[in-house]
Amino acid sequence: MEFVLVAAGLLQFLFLELTSAEITTDDTSSMEQTGGSVTTVWVTFLAVILTILVIVACGIIARKIFSRFRKSEEMEEDHLETSVMLTSFREVADTSASSADITNQFRKELQKNYRHLYSEAQRTPFLQDGNCYSEKIFVDGGLKFIGAKQEIGNPGASGNLNSYKEMFYIDSGHSSMVILEGEPGYGKSTLALQLAYDWCTKSEGSYMNGVDILILLHLKKCHGVGSIYRAIRKFVLPKQPGLTENDIKSILQHSKSIMFIFDGFDEYSDQEKNTNSDIFKIITKKMFKEFRVVLTTAPSCLPHTYPSSTKRVMLTGFNEEDRRNYFCKALIGDDSTSAFRLLEYLKKRSVLNDICQVPFFFVQFACMSQSNSRIQEQHSVTSFFHLLMSFIQCKQNKANEGNIINDALLVENNKPNMGQIAFEALNHKVQRLSWTKRELHEKLGQKAYEYYVDCGILVEDKGIYNGSTNSTTDTETEVRFYHKLLQEWYAAHYLADYLQQNPSIDLEAFLQHLDPIKNQYTYRFACGLSARSTGRIIEFLKKIEGDENLVILCMLEQYENVDVIMEAVKNLCFEGINISGHDNLLQQRMAMNVLEIAKEKQIPVKGVHLQNSVRSVDLSRPAIITMNDMAFTLDTLLKNLSITLTNRHFEEQEAENILEFAAQCHSLRLLVFGSCVPPYSFKISSLHSDMISRKVKVGWRLFDGYPFYILNFDSGRWQSENDGKELTKDDYEKMRLERQDASTMWTVQYNIDMAKADRKYLRRIQTN
Repeated sequence: MEFVLVAAGLLQFLFLELTSAEITTDDTSSMEQTGGSVTTVWVTFLAVILTILVIVACGIIARKIFSRFRKSEEMEEDHLETSVMLTSFREVADTSASSADITNQFRKELQKNYRHLYSEAQRTPFLQDGNCYSEKIFVDGGLKFIGAKQEIGNPGASGNLNSYKEMFYIDSGHSSMVILEGEPGYGKSTLALQLAYDWCTKSEGSYMNGVDILILLHLKKCHGVGSIYRAIRKFVLPKQPGLTENDIKSILQHSKSIMFIFDGFDEYSDQEKNTNSDIFKIITKKMFKEFRVVLTTAPSCLPHTYPSSTKRVMLTGFNEEDRRNYFCKALIGDDSTSAFRLLEYLKKRSVLNDICQVPFFFVQFACMSQSNSRIQEQHSVTSFFHLLMSFIQCKQNKANEGNIINDALLVENNKPNMGQIAFEALNHKVQRLSWTKRELHEKLGQKAYEYYVDCGILVEDKGIYNGSTNSTTDTETEVRFYHKLLQEWYAAHYLADYLQQNPSIDLEAFLQHLDPIKNQYTYRFACGLSARSTGRIIEFLKKIEGDENLVILCMLEQYENVDVIMEAVKNLCFEGINISGHDNLLQQRMAMNVLEIAKEKQIPVKGVHLQNSVRSVDLSRPAIITMNDMAFTLDTLLKNLSITLTNRHFEEQEAENILEFAAQCHSLRLLVFGSCVPPYSFKISSLHSDMISRKVKVGWRLFDGYPFYILNFDSGRWQSENDGKELTKDDYEKMRLERQDASTMWTVQYNIDMAKADRKYLRRIQTN
């Protein structure tokens, strides 16, 4: 381009000179002299033109040759680097070197791979200009230790952590396994990669310094691979085909300190059928019992079986301090005033503030807030994500210098389009999260494929070794969405459109494999994209046990449709609202939003069920504080309150505080304790006289099917609802021991069954 501009400038200059020369030629001069002079000038002019054209052509050709040479040189360097790695490892393996030398070489290759992954990890899909994750901008998000398997529900066994590094030092019966739980977008994979980077850098005081070999394995890639050695060779070190499975087996068996990080159990397609795989054997400690294991997954997708001493740590998202740290580290430097202004703005926008508890959403908000004022107008996850996708396209269109491709047209005109590809991959018995490059080329077309990759929506993962030969060229390029939330976004477009076009379709059959727990954002996005589809999706979700909060989240996506929201709020309030300790902060906040709407609109709330979510009682407000530090305040139209605490023995003062809280809710008619052991007797004070006059019942049932007891306000003791007999001390102690016995055989499935029983019981109590 520079050559062309220079040439144009020279031509313009010569043309002006020639024109000037012709105008100033003396008319009285000899015609022959003038003609000869002009002819000479024109010959010179043409010669200059030809010379410039030759220079321009040579420049263009040289530029293309240089570009090809650079690309060839990069490929050669990459090939040379791979060859050097292969040669170095083969030399070590083929010589009489000690096993320590072989292990050292293996460790070096692992560290090189993890450093590369760390340097390539993008914070956002549209910032691919070196703004990557690094130790300089990594921010510790919220972490909460929720106990070992047998300790869950005991408040003394839980608590907030100051740093992710603390989770390894929590005393939990010398457990060698940690389950790191978090909803989509909460940073599970980011933290897994940070741990791998800590191992590479050997930072002072890091727990990872004591790890000899670290294996970071993304489980979504491991479909059908039963051998851990094959998985490592194929997915961790794909550019080492000279490294055999026997080599890896020997290294692992002779290493003293090894840690496995299994990332994304919730995305592991073999989690239910291939339970004999090495991965399951390692998780259940049937293989490599002494090795340390970190497993990341969603809270709703825990392994059915794992050691009872396993530590469970929950990612709780970004609080205000985390957000400020991120702003200052990644975007605005030491400008604390700008960070304060943005955070104060978030506080005034409750919905956007709740959305930004999710680290993935907050990072996008932080980047967009620098250049897009429309971010202030967002009231739902769908509208927020719609703005994000528009922002990505805008960035790409500018990068393309006007060569604009409309994303909506790409989705509609490519058959099968991106939405259909994403939806069919999720709505499948074996959920699919990646494709080969060749496959997507054929389905999308080259132009559309390149656009999605250039935008950062699709990410290429080069070098998945196919194992056919020892050649370094036998690799495939795996393609996936930058984040699963992007895949759910496109899938939701297809779902919303399909439901509008097929109003009579059987949703239970059509969506039989689209698990609402694993794909909650697909349903939420679809509701936000189509008001006509919202009602059908909500009715479908209501039929599924345990999806009450997802119904709330889907409903609130239609924030502009007041009639839809009010109708849904009335239905939810009539059926009862469940607030679970397993819900993340966003889910609990949305449940609270429904209660706030009900209070403002004077809608009666039939019942609220606090399931394993009570941390304490603050009588000064008055409020019940949940495990996520949210306040459940009084609602004047609340009729029934049920509190379930699995594996929990109430302290006397704690139970009396709950009783005093209930006494101040003047519309309350029933308070029920379930799956727990309240005190044998209560101190009855004048505060409870109002409860007596309002004929409020305080009940207790240990388990579903057990006798139901009513608190006698005269004696302060429990008596049977059926015959009025007072519960004896011996019978009380017997039930307390039964509760303890049930605790020793507590499992994940047991907790799920108890939760279902609690909900059924609450509904029965409310009906009565």
